[in-house]
Amino acid sequence: MYKRYTALRDTLKSWGIVLSNDGKLTGDELAIRLLLTKIMVVVHIDETGFDDNVCSTLHELLQLLKMTEATPSMSQLIETKAYFLISLVRFQQGHVIATSPEIVDLVRNIRERTLETRKRVIAIYQAHFTASDQTIDSECDYFGTFLAIIGIITSEEIVFPDTIKQHGRAFIQGFEANFDVQLTLSEKANIEYVVNKCLIDVLALPFRSEFFDDHIEVSYFFRMYPEFFDYCQQFVQARSVKLDRNQSKFMFYHCLLTLAANVPLNKVLEPLYVCVDFTLGKEYNTIIERDIKYFSTLNVKVTNEVRPETKLIITDLVNAYHDTDISKVIWLPPPRPEDWENVIEELLDLRLADRTVKKA
Repeated sequence: MYKRYTALRDTLKSWGIVLSNDGKLTGDELAIRLLLTKIMVVVHIDETGFDDNVCSTLHELLQLLKMTEATPSMSQLIETKAYFLISLVRFQQGHVIATSPEIVDLVRNIRERTLETRKRVIAIYQAHFTASDQTIDSECDYFGTFLAIIGIITSEEIVFPDTIKQHGRAFIQGFEANFDVQLTLSEKANIEYVVNKCLIDVLALPFRSEFFDDHIEVSYFFRMYPEFFDYCQQFVQARSVKLDRNQSKFMFYHCLLTLAANVPLNKVLEPLYVCVDFTLGKEYNTIIERDIKYFSTLNVKVTNEVRPETKLIITDLVNAYHDTDISKVIWLPPPRPEDWENVIEELLDLRLADRTVKKA
């Protein structure tokens, strides 16, 4: 236990947080709040046990959100509620955050475009706490920034100054040039938004990315989206913005997710030709062709005969196609769930093999 406690103190120290022998946290106030918020979300702590003044303020702030156009998901609401509670308790205890000039520049648009809501938040604070206007104003900077980062404030104009937007534009331009594609306006808007939001995240609330889970499994995304994987790595490494290891990983992961979510693979992949040839006839072949397209997003083109570009043959003809080196999958109709799994694995292997040849 002593070794674990010492290791915990060393980790917290690297985040600017000091854990005293009696369990008190001092140091970087923003880091402390984000750490406690993370713990609160992970261990499912609610407002039970917090004093009446904090709970009353929390409910007024949450009620204020309902008066806006925000429609947070349950996960967003849980994280918001945790951050509100921790911030209110720390503020009540006399711990405040001083907004730096750099943060002021980053969040200026958030402040200016949400003035009416901001005034109501300030009024709620003034009704429950005794503090200077400057202190409450600084608290509101971080409230607004937090809401923007987790996606409750979503207007691009509110969230991103021009110095941040240029990175999102560079991401799109580099992607289109790298893959020789033209993204739709909707795809561009969605992707730029996430890239810009990640930069605000790591710069304005840096310790959110410090708490990013190192153990998130990325092998699935590497196997399914290797081209996107490579591009996101190159983009993050080329940024002029100084990012530490965890911030770079955090940004890479979210850039990868937004590409996978918004760009159909058939936009960037060469067609993968598959021959489907079953003895049950044309109708059965048509069903299998339709289901392959349903199960796969790999830009698969299905034919009923072998062509020069064919990469895979799916058939029930055990004693056929011996005169070709093309990969074959033998199915006994109808296909079982494991048959579909094997075909998807074959398609992924072929795609990765083709990518390796092209890179070589």
